[in-house]
Amino acid sequence: MLFSSLTFLFVFLPVVLLVNFFINPKFRNIWLLLSSLFFYIWGEQEYSYVILLSIVFNYFVALAMDWKKISTHRKKILWLGIAGNLLLLGFYKYFNFILANINKASEVFDVSFQNDPVHLPIGISFFTFQAISYIADVYTKKSKAVRNPLDLGLYITLFPQLIAGPIVQFNDIKEALKSRIITLKAYVYGIDRFLIGLAKKVIIANGVSVFVDDIFSLTGGDLTAPLAWLGVIAYSIQIYFDFSGYSDMAIGIGRMLGFKFVENFNFPYISKNIGEFWRRWNISLGSWFREYVYIPLGGSRVKDYQVYFNLGVVFLLTGIWHGASWNFVIWGIFNGAAVMIERLFLGELLKKHWVGFSHVYALLVILFNWVFFRADSLRHALSYIKAMILNWDFVGFMNYIDFRFILIMIFGIFFSTPVAKNFFTYLESKKNYISVTALVLRRAFLLLTLIYSVMLLVSQTHNPFIYFRF
Repeated sequence: MLFSSLTFLFVFLPVVLLVNFFINPKFRNIWLLLSSLFFYIWGEQEYSYVILLSIVFNYFVALAMDWKKISTHRKKILWLGIAGNLLLLGFYKYFNFILANINKASEVFDVSFQNDPVHLPIGISFFTFQAISYIADVYTKKSKAVRNPLDLGLYITLFPQLIAGPIVQFNDIKEALKSRIITLKAYVYGIDRFLIGLAKKVIIANGVSVFVDDIFSLTGGDLTAPLAWLGVIAYSIQIYFDFSGYSDMAIGIGRMLGFKFVENFNFPYISKNIGEFWRRWNISLGSWFREYVYIPLGGSRVKDYQVYFNLGVVFLLTGIWHGASWNFVIWGIFNGAAVMIERLFLGELLKKHWVGFSHVYALLVILFNWVFFRADSLRHALSYIKAMILNWDFVGFMNYIDFRFILIMIFGIFFSTPVAKNFFTYLESKKNYISVTALVLRRAFLLLTLIYSVMLLVSQTHNPFIYFRF
């Protein structure tokens, strides 16, 4: 059930919010757990047992660590818990990829292994990482193991961030699981944030998705350099507004339910280098890897060669986390290499030159990175990049552009920067008729985007969600 579906907008979400608002607070966790399970089962049906298995397994792993007082015993249980979670993720997400590569390597021996494709459960990458953060926090004693399995079940299945994040660490919401107060201010903020996310997803991300699909389906001489560049720029708009839009909706729903989720995006395309980009893009994933991989490996408090090794491991795992494909492996390595080179010398070199040069450098690296992320295969990615560099021909270019596409791209580029946000924040801080006018205009604008988004959802059948495959 997509957040940007009519069923979710006009049936599921209103019912959940109304009942949650009026129900006795001591029953809210049970209501949200049942609602979240229904939400998940709606999409997964017979594969819903996977998330239930994760809840049960991690519940007993955490309890076992609490029962054991000897450090070595607790560490063994932690490693058992991590291994169990990774095996679950590895089987459902990577089995098909591993088998395909084994078959490819075995062709020289004329050997092939056959197996029915393994289904990828929705959101498994997100809820598995949340489960690992829970048992890790119990091990380090940042949190105590929950005694009520319903509370852990709610943490892992909480529907706003279940299928696309942000990745919420248990330590961040453990108090809200016990008790939370829903204020009018938080509720209004949640509505505003949800409407912003909905507009991002439906109006902008969906608006360029057909164009992106058309361009990336071109082959041979049909894919010219101008089209290839425009296609990857449009894809950069699509993936940002698709993913950040979902994060905004998740944060908004969470606030209306009494939870405060971490921010996940901070205008990443204004970055001056790739290191900064990763501090602004999918912030919750970066925080997770820093907390549970980079720092345990030694972080930056080790010798230089170890720091680079730690960075390499983090970015390789980041690529693998995103998908079972060599494209994602290359994408992760490409990002890691860029960060390492910046740390070695490029970062200081960029600071000595005009700041616009740094922005251009960062955007170029990001765009080439997105080719690997979007292309269907490594061969497709390389041929696409080749077309970006070599095939400079404007024949047929204008056939792919119309007024609506140009308008969406302008809005996409503009709202990828903090200009509008900073402008309205400044006006609303005046505490006079200007702030009231700005507030009214912003709410009117959000209402118009809601109406237009619903109109688009009614009339359109193309409503893709990029992060479903992760």
